[in-house]
Amino acid sequence: MSRMSPGMEVRGRLGGGFLRALARKILGGETFFLGTFTSPGVGFLALAPDRPGTIHHKRLQGETLVLSAGSFLACTPGIRIRTRFLGLKGLFTGKGAFALHCSGEGELFFHAFGDLLEKEVEGRLTVDTGYAAAWEPSLDWRVRGMGSLKSTLFSG
Repeated sequence: MSRMSPGMEVRGRLGGGFLRALARKILGGETFFLGTFTSPGVGFLALAPDRPGTIHHKRLQGETLVLSAGSFLACTPGIRIRTRFLGLKGLFTGKGAFALHCSGEGELFFHAFGDLLEKEVEGRLTVDTGYAAAWEPSLDWRVRGMGSLKSTLFSG
């Protein structure tokens, strides 16, 4: 939050209890406490990420969206946030072995460093690890090296 209208009430909460908040912080790269903002009337809240980049808005209507670590920004009360293990392949993404699964009905806001391009994947798409901000859980993805073992290990 960068600014808000006068009269807004701000409360910190764990969001799912102590263990889920701890998992979200340690494993998902997010904050331990979530701020809850309410207004008795009409109010506004300005969102800003902690680093330069693009904010993206997605209205979830019962589906799930997976966010890479550090991409979550805000959501309305109908969204559930769970920390999930990506498997051993997640260790090689550059973002960590855990991601956030956001599901339910409501508004979801997330961000990416730099610009954000939404791309439908038909067939195969190769992306440098660490640059995927969000994806649907049905997306089948793999991590593989580029070129020889030496190139993979020393290219970053």
